Amino acid sequence: MPFQKSERFLSYPLYHWAEDRIRAHVFLCVLALQIERLMRRRLQSVSVGKARERIHRIKTGELRVGSVMIRTLTRTTEEQLNLLKSLDAPPPQMAKAVSL
Repeated sequence: MPFQKSERFLSYPLYHWAEDRIRAHVFLCVLALQIERLMRRRLQSVSVGKARERIHRIKTGELRVGSVMIRTLTRTTEEQLNLLKSLDAPPPQMAKAVSL
């Protein structure tokens, strides 16, 4: 059932006729299932869906001032940091300003 829920993120049905595209689609579906199973194993306190929702709230933005581009990052909550740590994923880093 959880894997079926993850397919709802597709906005339209996918139809493939060529064998290589069918194989690629099946490969990606199985890969998504394996990633979800791994996440379920590593997450103890929250479901995969809730973890995705909370981590997805981390946002970045770009601001250009003259010839300088500044990247911004929302503040990461303690809960988000704990989720990333339990998934063995690095926390997001603030990028430095870049001259264009």
